[in-house]
Amino acid sequence: MKAASWAFAMLLALVLLPTALAQRMALDDSLSPRQLYDLDVGWGPQEIMRSVRALLNDQDPSLPPVTGYLPGVDIRLDTRAYVGRTVRIYLRLPTAMPGADSVGDIELSWRANDLLLDGSVSPGQEALLFEGMVDGPVTGGVLNFTIAIGAGGVRQRFNLEPLYEIEIIS
Repeated sequence: MKAASWAFAMLLALVLLPTALAQRMALDDSLSPRQLYDLDVGWGPQEIMRSVRALLNDQDPSLPPVTGYLPGVDIRLDTRAYVGRTVRIYLRLPTAMPGADSVGDIELSWRANDLLLDGSVSPGQEALLFEGMVDGPVTGGVLNFTIAIGAGGVRQRFNLEPLYEIEIIS
């Protein structure tokens, strides 16, 4: 009976071991040249006129999401502890963001240069940013962010602070 229990425990450990190794850890992005950005968002004349016309025609006058752009954001992640390892790096948006009234009305998307991947996320979601072997103490690239914010979604001061996580594959 003891041998069967021990064998079952070993089999269970072998099955669960890859899952245990695949845990994600936070990555430090303080090596990035800038941490705070001014984001100028607003509706263009076409969006405002469309809403005015809708209001005059007894239609839903709701404004479309405002869009802001942050081009050329240099991301540098401290990956020195993972050099030589194959990893996945994710970008995650937290569910609570200072200055956001309704985080469900926010979408962050980006186009990447260098070795990072394009993607998009909403608060509470994550997207794959990098997959491959870490070949140096700093992994990064340039991202061109676009953020769409639903009407009434944020106040005047809004903090966009994406989080970065790493998962070791091998």
